[in-house]
Amino acid sequence: MGIEAGASGQLCSQAGAWEQGGKPGGRSKGKETMAEKPIGLEEARERTRRLATPKPAETISLSEALGRVLAEDVKAPRDFPPEARSRRDGFAVRSGDTLGATRERPVLLERLPGLLAAGHFPSIALKAHQCARVVTGAPLPDGADAVIAQEHVKAQGSWIVVSEPFAPGSHVIPAGEEARTHRTVLHRGTCLNPTALAILVNLGVGKTTVFGKPSAALLATGDEVAEPEEKAPGPGVFASGRYILSLLVRLWGGNADSLGIARDDPDEIARRLDDARADLVVTTGGTGHGERDLIAQVWNSLGIAPVFQRIRATPGHRTALGCRGSQIFLALSGNPWAARVIFQELAAPLLAAWQGIQALERFEVPAVITEGVTKRRGETRAIPGVCDFSTAPPRFHPSRSAPGEYLESIGFANAYVLLEEGVDHLPDGGTVTVRFFDLPLWVETRLKASNP
Repeated sequence: MGIEAGASGQLCSQAGAWEQGGKPGGRSKGKETMAEKPIGLEEARERTRRLATPKPAETISLSEALGRVLAEDVKAPRDFPPEARSRRDGFAVRSGDTLGATRERPVLLERLPGLLAAGHFPSIALKAHQCARVVTGAPLPDGADAVIAQEHVKAQGSWIVVSEPFAPGSHVIPAGEEARTHRTVLHRGTCLNPTALAILVNLGVGKTTVFGKPSAALLATGDEVAEPEEKAPGPGVFASGRYILSLLVRLWGGNADSLGIARDDPDEIARRLDDARADLVVTTGGTGHGERDLIAQVWNSLGIAPVFQRIRATPGHRTALGCRGSQIFLALSGNPWAARVIFQELAAPLLAAWQGIQALERFEVPAVITEGVTKRRGETRAIPGVCDFSTAPPRFHPSRSAPGEYLESIGFANAYVLLEEGVDHLPDGGTVTVRFFDLPLWVETRLKASNP
């Protein structure tokens, strides 16, 4: 499953059962355990990250490798290019033959018959005062050490007229200019974007070794939840949280499997979770303390040990994380906005760690907030909004919605800001650190690498 037996066991062994506040099946009231006490978002991130170790490596074709993470360094198997080549359409020459050439006293070079093209090894060698016609990318013939662009010479029968000297290496791509034999061109832990894959193709590599893909299974819970093609039961809702999480898992390099919707029945929920065969099992809904919030009861019945069951963050206060054997279970509220934020902060780094990126550094930019924000001290609050790059520095506009505009405002949000626990007010014009929604893993890591 991608988690070593000891990786999750240390945290899980400290947790015990999920405190249910005196409900049937819960523990009696008393001193809070580590798992029961709400923890800060930063500690939740750290506990989550420590559960994952990289999955076993596998070798795949490049056509399947977009977004995958290299499990080993890639070294150039040979010099590239392996021989000197022409940068321009023109004539390969011996640079010494052009010494002293001027407009008043030009040099004549004999043009050998034929054309040297890319992909063809030349069968000729230049002697003194000879030249050969070449196109861009063509290997140079023996004896040549420079290329004169065709617009810099005049043809005169079987000769060319050179009116200026050319130094050795002029318009020449030296052997090994792009990569030297055995030099590392891509490092272990690189997330393969289109450019990285093109580099592998350029080296003649058809397959590459990457970390395995993590898998996630996602279950929506609640009598009120329906699939989008169904009619919502009464005052019901659709399973948008599960859908957005499924898509985000795929953006971050994982395989996502839907477990459907489970009604508010502890046996049905338990059966669906028990049958899940994934590294990460995610539920939406059922994490509160109401009569129909059943996740705590189900976890206890299945022996899922909580690593934490509440965090000091809004939205997402009722987020819980647990483990059983080699599987990790993440319980989220039914609020799609909360699920979106908690995925970014907890699940995304977990998926990255399974793929060999143990210390994911998120892409962030400083921006000026355009409206003041106030919150309760002692918790982290996520503020969605729009980061506008049309100004310098960028400006962050917090989402605000009038009645009937909530979905529109959330849909426009491309970023969010975290107000940490010790902050209760951020004034208009203050500087904030902005993180972004919906970036694939290979984009996020590339942006961070280019913006240290």
